Amino acid sequence: MLHFYRKTIFLCICCVTAFVVFSSTYAKETKKEETVSNLFVPKEAITELAKDDLEKASAILQTKSQSDKSIYLLRELSHILLYKRANQPPSRADAYDFFKGIGVAYHNLYLFLKTQDIEQSDLFKQAIKYYKKSIRFASNLDKAEVYILMAAITESSGNSKKANSYFKKVKLYPASLDLQIQECLAAYFAAKKDVQHTVESLKKAYKGRSKTILNWIVLGDDFYFIKDDIRFQNMLKELDFDKKTKNPDLLVPQRKKLKINYKKPRVRLKNTR
Repeated sequence: MLHFYRKTIFLCICCVTAFVVFSSTYAKETKKEETVSNLFVPKEAITELAKDDLEKASAILQTKSQSDKSIYLLRELSHILLYKRANQPPSRADAYDFFKGIGVAYHNLYLFLKTQDIEQSDLFKQAIKYYKKSIRFASNLDKAEVYILMAAITESSGNSKKANSYFKKVKLYPASLDLQIQECLAAYFAAKKDVQHTVESLKKAYKGRSKTILNWIVLGDDFYFIKDDIRFQNMLKELDFDKKTKNPDLLVPQRKKLKINYKKPRVRLKNTR
């Protein structure tokens, strides 16, 4: 009888152990699936982006995916498409932020395709074009920011010599310790795969713009090619990255379908001479 009870207890323990192991494994797999789905982008949208068909890519993202990554890309597309539909230049007062915003949108779309092993030179050219437009309306500090961004995307394209020529122009302007400048520097150093300086710039920017930096690391692609480096991983641990990014408010807040209303662009536009 004792042997029977011992055998029964042993079987119960085995069952419980198996259940715990299964539950733990399932939880890990579920967490992994949630992470993947959160960054999911439909292949059809990637294909259209690669063709530089932004309208079709936008339509696919609106109907086939509402992951945070898809909404992030859709918002970048909306900046560009709203401007194209409006077909008017911004007011002089808004011109710097407007053209720089278009440049950043093209920049981010270009970087995303790079993570998919796709070189889309048209997106690169458009980013440079609008960055150059923004410089015409920029203050000295703003010019420094744009030149760093131009250096970053050019470095990502593989043209280090040209990227360096852009970066040298930064010395002409007082870059100082502005937080936005530190973010731009982080993007540039990441493009160069200079992990040490990337981490230093991110830490400086994080002190004043923590939520922005966490959002950027989660959804952006600037750090894709250095993200597995131990120095970058150690920085994430210092920032308590995994715990803080569990906050659902951190990512794109609106998970409902994002619709682009071309008839009423959100930017203020008017003709300029």
